[in-house]
Amino acid sequence: MTYCEKVTFAGGTAKLTGNLFLPERGAPPVPGVVVAGTWTSVKELMADRYAERLAERGYAALSFDFTGFGESGGEPRDVESPQLKIDDIRHAVTFLAGHPAVDGERLGALGICAAAMYMSGNAAADDRVRALALVAPWLHDPAICEEAYGGADAVRAKIAADERARAHFEATGEVEYVPVVSATDERAPMPYEIDFYLNPERGAVLAWPNRFAVMAWKEWLTLDSLAFAPRITAPNPR
Repeated sequence: MTYCEKVTFAGGTAKLTGNLFLPERGAPPVPGVVVAGTWTSVKELMADRYAERLAERGYAALSFDFTGFGESGGEPRDVESPQLKIDDIRHAVTFLAGHPAVDGERLGALGICAAAMYMSGNAAADDRVRALALVAPWLHDPAICEEAYGGADAVRAKIAADERARAHFEATGEVEYVPVVSATDERAPMPYEIDFYLNPERGAVLAWPNRFAVMAWKEWLTLDSLAFAPRITAPNPR
């Protein structure tokens, strides 16, 4: 019988909160996996589901909220920062490696959708990650972003909006948000109906506020996740 343990651990700038799913109480140390889901998500939206299934298969699986998201600490809230999320994953690996229920020599990472980029970014620099799995991976560089977001002019407009929003935040402390997903608001990064995000029986959980910080556009659009690939050695059985 699997069980879930609420855990906290230190991130780079804030305390992070997660759910550690374990296959059974009192079992010998088992392989551990850090799990993360799509951009802007909280653990309850997606990562918990995968982590629980991994525990059913004999793994210790950690899902957690990134800095500024969900139950984790950190300000400002709900700002999608790829580099900060990569750093948080490194801290999650450190926590998992030191947990008594986990075999710290057998660690893996599972990234779903946008977290494929973040897990890859950490795996490229963290040789403790011996296995890397990506599900429905979103992997982009600036050229792919131009194709996905309507061309170079549209990307420049989003970066300009980012810069205005960041200047406003620095002057006032106020964060400008738009919906992540909306069929009626054209400012949304995903301006169309998506059942998973909007259906309360699927992804529209109460813990997920469906908001995107406009000042996150620049870092997102300029991330070159494809550059991680040559440095990834996982799977690495050593």
